Amino acid sequence: MKCTPLQPSTQPLTRKEIKALMPQIPDWSLDEGHLVTRYDCRDFAECIRIFGEVIAIAMEEGHFPDICISRSRYVDVLLYTYAIGGLSLNDFILAARISGRTRRDPGASAL
Repeated sequence: MKCTPLQPSTQPLTRKEIKALMPQIPDWSLDEGHLVTRYDCRDFAECIRIFGEVIAIAMEEGHFPDICISRSRYVDVLLYTYAIGGLSLNDFILAARISGRTRRDPGASAL
């Protein structure tokens, strides 16, 4: 699946829909209504590599996460569709794409 432009009438996913989709993205969890994952990197250079990979995937999909590097070791990625005030199917599609391309590296592991 690919992210699609949201229609003006798009509603956030319901709790039931979110619960049904969560098993498809096991590297992610819910935190205050956002999908979140963390990469524990070997060093800052690996953080930059993961950061760049996430940006590349987001650009391909046209759907953009919040990304943060902290302690020169962790990369946190948060997904939320601000335009609708909640999670959308695009957030789950992007989460799956990010995990599918970045989790292949054994040095990048989710917490």
